[in-house]
Amino acid sequence: MSNTLSMHTKRLNPDEPIHVTFEPEADTTSASWRVTPTDDVGNPGYEGDLSFDGSQLAYAIPIPPLNAGGYLLQVLTAPARGGRIQKVSQTVLAEHHFVVQAPRSVPVTLVAEPPDTDHVDPLPTFERFRNYLKEKCFDVDTAPGPGGDTDDAFGGFGDDNYLTLKRLAKRFVASQRCARIDELAQPYLRSRLSDEPNVATVFAEGRSFPCVELIWNYWIEEGMMVQTLNLILARFQNRVVGRGSASLARFDVTPLAPLHGLLYAFVDDEQHRMTVRRRAAEYEYQYGLRLIGRAVPTPGTVFERRSGFLAAFHQVIFEAHEFFRSQDDLTVSADAFPLYRALRECHLVLSQGSHNQYGQLALAARAEFLVMQLILGRPEMREFLGGRPMTPYPEEWMGRVDTMKSIQGWTETSVMHFHDLATIGERLVLTARLGSWADPNTNADKAKAWASAFRQPIQKYAAAYRAVTGIDLSRAADPTMPSLLILDRLNEQRRRA
Repeated sequence: MSNTLSMHTKRLNPDEPIHVTFEPEADTTSASWRVTPTDDVGNPGYEGDLSFDGSQLAYAIPIPPLNAGGYLLQVLTAPARGGRIQKVSQTVLAEHHFVVQAPRSVPVTLVAEPPDTDHVDPLPTFERFRNYLKEKCFDVDTAPGPGGDTDDAFGGFGDDNYLTLKRLAKRFVASQRCARIDELAQPYLRSRLSDEPNVATVFAEGRSFPCVELIWNYWIEEGMMVQTLNLILARFQNRVVGRGSASLARFDVTPLAPLHGLLYAFVDDEQHRMTVRRRAAEYEYQYGLRLIGRAVPTPGTVFERRSGFLAAFHQVIFEAHEFFRSQDDLTVSADAFPLYRALRECHLVLSQGSHNQYGQLALAARAEFLVMQLILGRPEMREFLGGRPMTPYPEEWMGRVDTMKSIQGWTETSVMHFHDLATIGERLVLTARLGSWADPNTNADKAKAWASAFRQPIQKYAAAYRAVTGIDLSRAADPTMPSLLILDRLNEQRRRA
């Protein structure tokens, strides 16, 4: 056996251990090693002794973490004496040149994950909406006590609660902004704004661009939240709707409870809310996503469908997973160019749907859905519908939806998976729509940085999509309509029942 050095770390980073082994010849019993810097940057060198008892084929060399720079590792015949290597009459048994690379970072200017997601979340979520209501002294968790101020507190008779809730929801959603909007607006938004000289200053400065995507509403709607509340409202009005209406028979809401006023005012305000037909038409315009149901537009009744979005977006998810697999394989160099091309194509498709009702409709729909979630999250709803107390739902309204799905015989997939698709999908679509992917200066390095910043969300999205549709986007970019896949799984579930 020849004297052989083996480096077991592909990319050497500063301040990280370096794994090296030395395979000595059979008659070699001792040696010394030294690491000498080869570039003049002031890095220290290291040295030490090695002894071989013949019990192993290879012996580890204890090299400490090194600073960035080039080095020469040598194994010599003579051991070190007195703490220093005697350079006289020494023979080099093996040597290896290597480089410790300083980390190369590419700034992510595409709605990157905030540094502390527990305290900073740029998107209008249900939990942040509840906190916003408390900041406005409209606490939905407690009703006013005797003699309490009923002007701002949650409680009392009439429609004041609902009207205040509706107003605050609109104000909350409209006040949210994307993280790092100045960076995000460069250069895509500003290049688009430069072609519009009559645009208001607040838009030109990036302060009023919406930070919501309608795809959030699509997945929440596919999760049956809207249908759940519609059935409860029908029962509230003494109308029989749905196959499990008998299970809703004992729905008796006292007029003294805050839920009574919320439901009555919500029903009374139906003419001012967005219809499912209008939302469905916009889903098709922006994303080519189609709902299935009697109330949605039939094929051929919409002017435009963004039919290329689903294939383009799923290609992004697939290419991201391909990049992750290559990145984890230390024997190859991961190439982010296919991912960059997929993001560029998705960006171009989304840009075609960023017109007409884009932005405004998403803001209005988000405010309405947040109010629906707040109504479903009321404690009275759980008393009526019941549920599974041991299931760790992240938001109160989710348990009510899953209970109604069980009553009605809808899909068995939990609404939590649909919620993951909504929240993660919104963030990923925002980065594809508002990122500068079509700019000539954007290249694969930005795609690599994007994939690194959103690795966990991308993997979670693929996992949730597999739970909802049965399709694994990490293996293939399947462009089949999600509503058709969900319907197929529902029919299969009913056949098994």
